[in-house]
Amino acid sequence: AGHLASATTTVHSAADNDADSEGGGRALAVALTALGAALASLGEHEEAVAPRREAVQIHRDLDAEPELAATLVDLGASLRSLGEHDSALAAAREAVRRYRNLVAADPDGHGGDLARALIDLGADLRSTGAHQDALEASREAVRRCRDVAAAAPARHLPDLADALTGLGADLRECGAHRDALEA
Repeated sequence: AGHLASATTTVHSAADNDADSEGGGRALAVALTALGAALASLGEHEEAVAPRREAVQIHRDLDAEPELAATLVDLGASLRSLGEHDSALAAAREAVRRYRNLVAADPDGHGGDLARALIDLGADLRSTGAHQDALEASREAVRRCRDVAAAAPARHLPDLADALTGLGADLRECGAHRDALEA
């Protein structure tokens, strides 16, 4: 916890120096996002939640897209790792909604991001027992992953594999065992 306090103080001090500049809030959000990612990569998901929540709030205040959608995905990952399934689900739902809006405005711009957010949404729905909703999210994730993987296989095939794994789990949970084998 001491390292978190020290790192957070450093991040805020650096941002305070930029506070008068137009990008001060964005700089703080970027720094907090990096801090959350570093903590999460060390397995410190509980400590990663605070900077990730703060980054979400800053991006929300700035109405910054796609940054807000991306930080919601990050926050959901930490909450999921802590077993806070309902909170992770709320973050995933909002991330998917925001990515849908971004894709509607620019169909080629964020298709992969939406696909990954749908994979997370399916996992969160699955963990809360909403298996039919998880199945719908997973089917859409697979479809979207296939679309983006066709254009950039090296980048998106791992996501397609994750989406197919989720779809198989959802089909199994819904009793469609034969379909699960095919997925």
